[in-house]
Amino acid sequence: MGPVIMNAGSKEAILEGLNPPQRDAVLANQGPVLILAGAGSGKTRALTRKIAYLIQHEGVAPWEILAVTFTNKAAAEMRDRCAQLVGDRVEFPWLGTFHRTGVRMLREHGELVGVPQNFVIYDQSDQRAMVNRCIKGLGFDKVTPQSVAEFINSAKLRALTAREVAVEDDLRPDDRFLRVYERYEEEMKKSAAVDFSDLLMQPLRMVRDNPVVASSYKRRWRYVLVDEFQDTNQVQYDLLRATLNDERRICVVGDDDQCIYRWRGADVGHILGFAQDFPGSTVIRLEQNYRSSGRILAAASALISSNTERHPKTLWTDRDHGELVRVHRAGTDLAEADYVIGQVRARRAHVPLREMAIFYRTNAQSRPFEDALRRSAIPYRVVGGLKFYDRAEVKDMLAYLKVLVNPSDAVSLERIINTPTRGIGQKTIQDLRDYARGHGCTMWEATRHHAMAGTPGQQKKLGPFVDIMAGLAGLMEDSSALTIAKEALERSTYLERLEAEDTAEADARIQNLQELLNAIEEFGVASADHTLSGYLEQVALVSDLDSADLSADNLMMMTVHTAKGLEFDTVFVTGMEYGLFPHFNSMEEALGEEEERRLAYVAMTRAKTHLTLTCAGQRRRFGTYESSPPSPFLDELPPEVIEEDGRGPQRSAFSARATSGWGNRRRGRLSGQIMSAPPVVRDEFDQSSGFDELNDWSPESATAGALRGGSRVFHPSFGEGVVLEVDGDDQDAKATVRFATGLQKRIISRFLTRAG
Repeated sequence: MGPVIMNAGSKEAILEGLNPPQRDAVLANQGPVLILAGAGSGKTRALTRKIAYLIQHEGVAPWEILAVTFTNKAAAEMRDRCAQLVGDRVEFPWLGTFHRTGVRMLREHGELVGVPQNFVIYDQSDQRAMVNRCIKGLGFDKVTPQSVAEFINSAKLRALTAREVAVEDDLRPDDRFLRVYERYEEEMKKSAAVDFSDLLMQPLRMVRDNPVVASSYKRRWRYVLVDEFQDTNQVQYDLLRATLNDERRICVVGDDDQCIYRWRGADVGHILGFAQDFPGSTVIRLEQNYRSSGRILAAASALISSNTERHPKTLWTDRDHGELVRVHRAGTDLAEADYVIGQVRARRAHVPLREMAIFYRTNAQSRPFEDALRRSAIPYRVVGGLKFYDRAEVKDMLAYLKVLVNPSDAVSLERIINTPTRGIGQKTIQDLRDYARGHGCTMWEATRHHAMAGTPGQQKKLGPFVDIMAGLAGLMEDSSALTIAKEALERSTYLERLEAEDTAEADARIQNLQELLNAIEEFGVASADHTLSGYLEQVALVSDLDSADLSADNLMMMTVHTAKGLEFDTVFVTGMEYGLFPHFNSMEEALGEEEERRLAYVAMTRAKTHLTLTCAGQRRRFGTYESSPPSPFLDELPPEVIEEDGRGPQRSAFSARATSGWGNRRRGRLSGQIMSAPPVVRDEFDQSSGFDELNDWSPESATAGALRGGSRVFHPSFGEGVVLEVDGDDQDAKATVRFATGLQKRIISRFLTRAG
């Protein structure tokens, strides 16, 4: 049966309004095609027109097209645009996310890999609950669900079962992790459940192990189209290749300069190596940018040109030059927030708040901005994440403090009685509720009673908790709110448990707790009220005001990762500091700095008219100010498009010694193919004077040979510490350091400086 064509349009109508490269992209439909779509280059228009052209003029039915992308929002937008082009009644059953495609495949043939047709899907919290159940069933008391879940998902990104992981030499898993994974597989099968990683891994195993099934998909999907191809992980890429027919009619669209999800498995090598993996590929470049002004585009293009692992591109725009890109160096993180909010107020007269956005590298950075926005009565929305005071770890610690101020607060008590885990289960909590109700006392009084007169098990588990709270209560009369909060973090073992997890999520939660301590200290300084009750009252009032704000015109706040795919008139990229952006985690990984530079590029290219980059000379961590050298990325911006606030064009003088080996260290599959020319605009930029130094931070980078166990070192993000051991003797040697804050990290030695 041939394709059903509705509202058929002429070839000219489909191609109308496209620029020449976009037209080429629509018409190239024989064999493999790689469309390199630069930021703001109109790729969605080209993609939807391409699908319409395949249906209207290539004889491909909608159900014969596999079109995958990475977000439900992007898939819905593509579906709507396609329907407008080829008819509202046309269905696109295979247009959606990779996970949606995986669900459909498993519903059809999942029994072949042990997945029943009526399977249920576990989200992240369901998965961790199952992992926790397995941990408890095995009697492991020093293994966290978060760390095991990360291990399991990492294995599944390589399509490895527990049995296969056990024989992988490069993984060398903790035996306890492996046993939990084995138990997890058993329990998931009993529950007829799959997790999100299974939605990719199981379809791949299904087609690999069953050639007949693979052949059926190859016949079904006459054309394969992949959006955001730079974000594919290994399982997704292997699944595509395993279901591609001999005609190799595949079109992938993406931008290697916007590959920013390596931490969740994205491999930029897929888009960099597409032409090698698919010989004879047609490569089309979409290089005209329709979003950003000339100077913004020039700054972003110059920055990304420092990367070596990239396809050469020369983005250009027909828009005018626009404003200079502003760089502002604040004295502290609080001053940075005040500056940005001041700029928001100034621009609010002619730019709607919803067209302005504040970007930050980590969620913890939002707190000073949120506080400044509340003081200024500017409505805002945190996109893609919770507001600071709604984050679980912040609410947990505030609950400890609330119980100290008001022991009758049953809600807060129940939140913390088993947080972190103390083995106090729901049965015990119900016993406490029943006792309090029967004896007309508070939950706290019931807890104290059972700690002394309950069952032996209750006494053993409740006793230490009561002792912790009683000890903290003894500080209430003579200690400041900051001191009490620090003691609560330590005595509750909350911070210690997070440090023991040693995961990316745990690090983010630790940073949020650092920010909570900063907030408590700032309240004391600003109000001269150092009491815990005073701070908690202020937080309660702030929360009420936030919940009452129903304005639709809100300032947008988000991490740079969340900003991918969005655009705003005015963008503030904050925290442009060494160790923060680029983040310290990138220093420990090969080519990690290239992904950080891509992340900065994505942030800058979200801006249409106004772009400001800010950094702080000092930033507080656990209540102590530490030096924050400016980001080396600021040194990679062209002087003719940069303006330092109040002093004309400026530039940070970030010491070459401090960034020894940073950038351009490695060349990969596209060796030598680096864009060196600036983006093309219709006439020349005004030339500006030279740069002044923003600071004189110029440490002597440590070398592996200069470090040994016991050496005192300094790190811009973590402060002073002591070296425990050094692994290796070249410039990439790693030192294990225990910092004064209690954190222990493995860091490449060149990013440490000798402290004495």
